[in-house]
Amino acid sequence: PLLLKRNPENGYLELFIKVFFRNGSYALGYLQLISVTCGAFLVIPSLFIKTIILLGFIFMILYWLNQLTEKIISSSGYGKQFKERLACLTAQQRFARIFGGIAFVFVLFVFILTIHDPLAGIRAFFTL
Repeated sequence: PLLLKRNPENGYLELFIKVFFRNGSYALGYLQLISVTCGAFLVIPSLFIKTIILLGFIFMILYWLNQLTEKIISSSGYGKQFKERLACLTAQQRFARIFGGIAFVFVLFVFILTIHDPLAGIRAFFTL
């Protein structure tokens, strides 16, 4: 078990995490959303447009993660019958907050790197 405390909410959260990592297309889609956003920060010079992209990314990643959990529930044999339970809804929100938070921190880091010098991220990558 991934989560030590056994309760219905953690059971659903564990289901979401396991399916997310076992299905390569989900993890790939997640990484694509992050990489396209970071690539836009490197290419676009305007701070105003970068800020709009960052705000759009927040809503986009949370929406995508919520839709992903709905898809996981609908494809799981056990999930369909327990879809409306409070534990399932709470686990969906936790999953979106955890993975959305990880994505946001990474994208915010790239955003901050590219505020003053758009090529700073590229230079940092090639000096490693």
